[in-house]
Amino acid sequence: MKLEVVASRWDTEAAKILTVAQGLGRCAPYSQHYTRTDETLANALCSPSSVDRQALQVQFNLSSYLPQMPIRVKHTAIRDVKLIEPSILSDKRGVSFVSFDQEEFEEHVARGYQFVQERHSVSAHNVLSGLHYQIQRPQGKLVRVLNGEVVGVAVDLRRWSPTFGRWISARLSASNCCQLWIPPGFAHGSLVLSDVAEILYKTTERGFVEHERTLQWNDPDIAIAWELDKAPITSARDAAGTSFSMAEVY
Repeated sequence: MKLEVVASRWDTEAAKILTVAQGLGRCAPYSQHYTRTDETLANALCSPSSVDRQALQVQFNLSSYLPQMPIRVKHTAIRDVKLIEPSILSDKRGVSFVSFDQEEFEEHVARGYQFVQERHSVSAHNVLSGLHYQIQRPQGKLVRVLNGEVVGVAVDLRRWSPTFGRWISARLSASNCCQLWIPPGFAHGSLVLSDVAEILYKTTERGFVEHERTLQWNDPDIAIAWELDKAPITSARDAAGTSFSMAEVY
């Protein structure tokens, strides 16, 4: 039998799969995607159909079968707000990555949270949204961009926090695949830098209109350095946001 393994890395895993598959003695001229590199995987590659095993050539890309590396988490200037970088697999077909895993989130980002709702928004260039928060049933938000690029901003509204009233920002884009974790107790906003942007928010609480609050996006006491070259496009609600000195906080 002739087996051709296409791989530039993970030689150990290649040898393992190849050894098991050869031991079973027959393989189908196709492959499927699995995450285990054991006899289950080898069986999946094999078929009882009669084939000319001497001429058979099986090709598969090992990156499809290997376990994902852990996510990388970067602490921002406000320690509880974190930037998450996924482990990305790429080849000539495109890219693949795990965008969310509850166990990894618990282990590497924050414990004790369950996400209950997702919100998908599409906005045009120079649209500024925020700064939004819920004064009761506060939301933790995991924010990522599916298309385009935005600047995401978080403002600490926890009165007891040593970073109360401070803000951080991070660029999120479809190309960097990063996500921003903003825990409960913060106001959040975003500015679209690309022609259009699609943003996905995972939240730990559902939205409740009666608890929604808006902090003034250009409040001089907070003094966020938005990446603006002209006046942004805002909603009427966001244009009428409350000043930091008058805002309800946690």
